[in-house]
Amino acid sequence: MEVASPTEAKKLLAVLADYDLFHLTNRIKPDYANAGGLEVLQQDGEWEEWADEDGNEIDSDDADLSNSGVAQ
Repeated sequence: MEVASPTEAKKLLAVLADYDLFHLTNRIKPDYANAGGLEVLQQDGEWEEWADEDGNEIDSDDADLSNSGVAQ
């Protein structure tokens, strides 16, 4: 899903994690697996994991969400 900013992406990832936790807690899904993260489409057409200029990924409390980030 395309998002407008790293801040929006982090909020969406939190909502999806809460949704999956609800399913797990309430035993809605009998077989459970989950993965999350933010990837950025590079100019060469390859997808790479998003990270800020210091290398912090989207789920890090230290991630600088004020910039568009760079690929690791």
